[in-house]
Amino acid sequence: MSKPLEKPYPEFPLTPHKRGYWVKVVRGKQHRIAKRWASPEEAIAEWYMVKEALERGEPVPSDGTCGVSLQEACTVFLGSRKSRVESGEITQRTYLDYERECKHVCEVLGWNTSVLTIGQSQFSKLRTVYKGTPNLISNRVGRVRVLFKFIYDAGIVPVPFRYGPDFVKPSAKTKRLHRASKPMKLFTQAQIELLVANAKPQMKAMIYLGLFAGYGNHDVGTLLVEHVDLATGWVTYHRPKTGLTRRAWLPPRAVDTLAAIMPASGHVFVTKYGNSWAGDGKNPVSAEFIKLARGNEVPLSFYALRHTCETIGGNCKDQVAVDYVMGHAATGMSSVYRETINDGRLKAVSEAIASWLGQSQPVNSQTSQA
Repeated sequence: MSKPLEKPYPEFPLTPHKRGYWVKVVRGKQHRIAKRWASPEEAIAEWYMVKEALERGEPVPSDGTCGVSLQEACTVFLGSRKSRVESGEITQRTYLDYERECKHVCEVLGWNTSVLTIGQSQFSKLRTVYKGTPNLISNRVGRVRVLFKFIYDAGIVPVPFRYGPDFVKPSAKTKRLHRASKPMKLFTQAQIELLVANAKPQMKAMIYLGLFAGYGNHDVGTLLVEHVDLATGWVTYHRPKTGLTRRAWLPPRAVDTLAAIMPASGHVFVTKYGNSWAGDGKNPVSAEFIKLARGNEVPLSFYALRHTCETIGGNCKDQVAVDYVMGHAATGMSSVYRETINDGRLKAVSEAIASWLGQSQPVNSQTSQA
């Protein structure tokens, strides 16, 4: 910000100093408020804290800054998120996303910066360093807003933060244009058959779960044996991301593939070291699938199976059933009143995908590899 020359409005309680500080005279003593060149919004937020300290008879630092540092505020925030992981409200992966975002915010704005001095200019600075896809930027902006809302809600600052007009998520139009510029995340029948034919047993079963049940990387990594009924072909799973129970039917070929690798208990998919495939950082399912896909010249990720399930499953012409299989959180009053959904409607989703793939008739696992 440029040197403050005048008050933003007559009633503004602080006065601009010729050296670029905002000052306030209290009981005959001049107090410097906030850092040099601070905006009026940043200075007034700092003044509220200085005023409270003076009223309590506490000493005020000579530089006029009071309150909690950004690093300290992030530590409190992450402690709160950690407790939510322990209670099952959020996943460890979500916590790690917040942890990385807090570190980045502190690196850009300064670890020892008083949260009271953070205003529109700091958020604008933060927004300019974000790179990547519109969805990635949108997620990062959202996490930062959660952080600073927590700081206000926890009483660390006396007034809400003003983000300004720049610190916003990319528009829906921007997201649509970006998506339109990229190839569709949709597998062909030939690509599915090629990947299945060359996949290792566990990855083969994961592919079928992604295709017929819309499972993502974390879903297959956390799937338990108790969620799968091999006798009937039904998989019932509580999706951590949305808190919704999802249910899907698997055709015989997929059931045979699962039966060949499924242990007696615990996680369905276990690494050679005895661990689950649910990674806290880079998901091992994604890494393993990328090796398979690149080796077969298929330019898609594991998560594209979820896109394929949604797209091809929609051929059953029952979007409510597709949403239930996918674990999408439906909006509107219908989702409040709908207590359950008929298994026949859910089975129709998988049958539509099986028909598209050419698996309308039961095919055993040995025939599929011929």
